[in-house]
Amino acid sequence: WEQMANAPYHPKKEDATEREGFQGLWPMKWPETGGGGRLGSSISADELFAKMCAWDDANYIMTAFGAQDAQKNKGTLAGNLYTIRQIVNNAGGSDFDMLELRARSGIEEIQLGGWEDMGQMWVQHPEVFRACGEPTPRDDGMFWIQKE
Repeated sequence: WEQMANAPYHPKKEDATEREGFQGLWPMKWPETGGGGRLGSSISADELFAKMCAWDDANYIMTAFGAQDAQKNKGTLAGNLYTIRQIVNNAGGSDFDMLELRARSGIEEIQLGGWEDMGQMWVQHPEVFRACGEPTPRDDGMFWIQKE
């Protein structure tokens, strides 16, 4: 795809900041909500999570992609896209950061780290259970994972 000359970050723009970091069809700077940031800037996983919490609070639509890496078979399925339904930071004062995800139709819920439906972690940490809305087992493709 070729960029249109009127695209916000067309590579022929005079101002280098306007053409820096083009990443595809719809390049944009980090949203001001969550602290903003420049195109191409690197942030840590904790900084990203803090931004995601701010975006969740502002009702942004977010997704997650299950990438294959060293954590293979320890999280989301490689190549699948998930909707991030909600984020609970420091759930119930427990220091657990939780994300509720929804898999597309036909993908099984992830069974991970004891946070699966009726998993042991919910029983061991009732404050997290309450903070996450007391999730009940349903075949709806929604599941919780811990940030780590």
